[in-house]
Parts: sequence; C-alpha cells; structure tokens
Amino acid sequence: HCKRRLTAADASEACACAGEGGEGGEGIGAASWGCCVDGGVNETGSGGGELYDKTTRWRWLRRPGFTWTCAAETRCRDKYGNGRTTRGADIVFVPEAATCSSPRILMVHGDSWTGGGPNATGYFWHGSRLAAATGAIVLSVDYPLAPTCLDAACAARADFKTIVAWILRSGEYLATRVPAVDGTDLPLEGCENLPGQGPPLLIAGDSSGAGSAYSALVALSGGRERLNAGRDKFAGAVLFSGWYDLQCTSPTYVSNAYADVPRLNASFSSNDAAPLLGASWPSGDLSYAAPPAQTGWESVQLAINYAGSYQATFDPVASTAHAGAELLRELPPIYMTVGGAEVLMGENFIVAQNAAAASTADHTNEVVLDVFDGMWHDFEMYSQGCGNPASTPLWQGQLAWARAARFVRDVAATGHAPCAAGQVGGVPGGAPRTTWHMTAPPVARGDEGHAWAPSGGSEPDLFPCAPAIG
Repeated sequence: HCKRRLTAADASEACACAGEGGEGGEGIGAASWGCCVDGGVNETGSGGGELYDKTTRWRWLRRPGFTWTCAAETRCRDKYGNGRTTRGADIVFVPEAATCSSPRILMVHGDSWTGGGPNATGYFWHGSRLAAATGAIVLSVDYPLAPTCLDAACAARADFKTIVAWILRSGEYLATRVPAVDGTDLPLEGCENLPGQGPPLLIAGDSSGAGSAYSALVALSGGRERLNAGRDKFAGAVLFSGWYDLQCTSPTYVSNAYADVPRLNASFSSNDAAPLLGASWPSGDLSYAAPPAQTGWESVQLAINYAGSYQATFDPVASTAHAGAELLRELPPIYMTVGGAEVLMGENFIVAQNAAAASTADHTNEVVLDVFDGMWHDFEMYSQGCGNPASTPLWQGQLAWARAARFVRDVAATGHAPCAAGQVGGVPGGAPRTTWHMTAPPVARGDEGHAWAPSGGSEPDLFPCAPAIG
C-alpha cells in the first residue's frame, strides 16, 4: 500500500510509511520526500500535520445567490463526496488578532474542477495556514464544480465562465465586507466598507484553482470584467502549481513524465556497487504516474469538462498560457511556485514569462517564479512532511509557504513584490524573477536537507532583501 505511486485519489487515504525516508530517498536526502514519493499522505492532504492552524478562527458563510446542489441528478462529480449536498457555503479563516484593516485573500481550491471544497482534501488546513502565515483574512470559496447543472432543466452548467464569474463576484463581496467571527478581534457586527475603500485584496489558488484565479486576473486586465464597477482590484496573487494550458501541449508532459530510473546499468561491474543493482530512483512527476500520452489525454478531457467544449479551450481567458500581451498589460504582482519535476512546469514558465513581458512603460507586471527541484505537482500541499516516521517537514514546501507569506505581507504594505525594482535583487521589467531552489549537497541518508540558498539570501524566506515590514 505504501509503495504504490501517488495519484490524486490517494490524497484522501492514510498511509504510514516505513523505513528511513522510504526507498529512493538516498542522495536527494528527503526523509519526507521519499515518504511522499511512496504515497504517504493523509485524509487532510496536509501530510500528517494538524487539521488546521489553531491560531486562527473560522466560520461557515452562506451568501444569497451563491448556492448550488451537488447530487447525481445535477451531474455533480465531486469525487470526494464530502457529505454536503447543498453547496456554496464558503469558509472564512481569521487570525485571532486580525482587524477590519487586515489584508484579505480570496482562496480558490484546486482538484481539476471536479472535486474538493473549502472543507475537503486539505483545503481546510490550507485556508487556515494561509491566514496564520500572512495575517490576512481568508475567504475560501465553494464554487460550483464542472459540469454541475445550475437549474432544474440543466440548461445552465458550471463551466469556466461560471467559475470565473463566481470568483469575481466573491472578490467583490470580500472587498467590501467580512462577517463577524467569534474568538477574534473583529467587531461583533463584522466589517463593512464602501467599494474601493477597503484594505488590500489578494487572490490565491493551487493547481486548477490557480488556473481559475489567474483567469480572473486576465479577465480584469483585459477589460472583460471589473470588480465593483472598477472601484476595486486585486493587489496581488499567490499561485501554487497552476494549470494554465487547457490544450495540455506543454513539452514537460513528456520530459517530466514519472519514471523509475535505474541507479546503475545491469552491466556495471563493481563489487562495491552490487547492492545498488536493480534499485532505482523515482524521477518526474509522481502525481501523474501514467504514460505521457495517457496523462495528456485524461487532462484534455478534464479541461474540456471545465471549459464547456473543446472550442472553449482556445479562449485565452480560460487557457491563459495562450493569452496575448493585450490581455496582460495590467496585472498585479504575482508569486508563482512550481515543482521542477511537474508535468505542468512548462506552462508555468510560459505564463510567468508572458506576464512579465507584457509590462509597459506605464506599468510593470512584477512576477516572481520559484521552481523547486525534484518536486511533484502541488507539493506545497504536503509541506508538513507526508506523515513520515520522523515527522520531518518537507523543506521545499515550507520554503514555498514562507516566501508566499512574505510576498503577501510586502504587497499589502507597499503594493509591490519583495525586492521590487530599485532594490537589491529587484523584479526586472520584461522578465520574471526566477529562482530554482535545490537541496544543498551533500545530503546524508535520512537527512531532510535544506535549500542551497542563492547568494545574498540571508532572510529566512531567502529573498535577497529585507522585508517591507517587520
């Protein structure tokens, strides 16, 4: 059970890994990495940690006009079936010391637009940690899953237009109000402000949720949509392991395909190396263990399901890897992470490069792209260590979270990404600030390792400049 490869469905199953890091961990040094490779995740998707961050408080939120039904008769395909038929209830996560002036983050969950929700597959933990790490108030939205029927006749179904509109209308809500949450410093009546007069508003998402979050930004940048009649805007975005190419044409579907790589050829002659013969290292994206053509085909089917039709997968607001500069000229600061072994790595580079290149003389699109060597799709969700016996965190996931939190705090304080232009290591106009994070060698067997820090990265988050605020 522990040794099978990880698939999306495995995120809902418990697995206790045995041994020091599991087979395949030596040389890449990850007790927790090896355990994740071998499938050790639990039902929260958080990899053996707490269900939620105890420094936050939370509540359900039902908003008028934001209800939908997940049942067989509505063709809802929530593969996790989280026990809720009447859907559309969001969850609000609030740090205990938050006030009405605290930044706000709209969170969009992933899972291929066919599963998940604010209380499912690790997203409850994800939302509470996002609030705790950033000091922001987080609204995790329960958007309708594709292709759910939205009326009795099924004349309207959830597709990318429905989901992006749901995200934008939810952003309008969060820009102007926050409900009261017990156990926090928020007023008993909650928070309410006029459009355009609230604290900084950001958006965050992972995987398909990152794709839809970025679609919302592209719709705003290209003038297709406006928040509260143009009086509000997103100040920044945090996008983990995003899915942006609905045609699934990235070359990394092949070059990052999962494989067991032999440590030695069978013909290698050395008595000292004999114990390694027949052993292998895992390589590529363990979240996509099928052959590349199968992974691509299955992904295209999910993309069509989300877009609403094959033709709609060519809409640049849906398939944002293909968005031109005319749609990208007014983007807010963006922080992106992707695993160096992800099949989606290629499209993450394309999106980051296209966004930064669309900068103009009047507006710089500040894009920070972090690549984590050897990491699989959505590795950020397993930063607590995947339940490995030593309870060792996954440093790559921990660093991604630390840098995301720093990004949010700097954007909220200054309107700019960390180390923005004019500072040491500034974000260049026309190109994303890209850092490839690798494990520092040498790494002993069973040692979790740490980042091979870029030169000048003295801060805990390894940005080469001091935070905008303490």
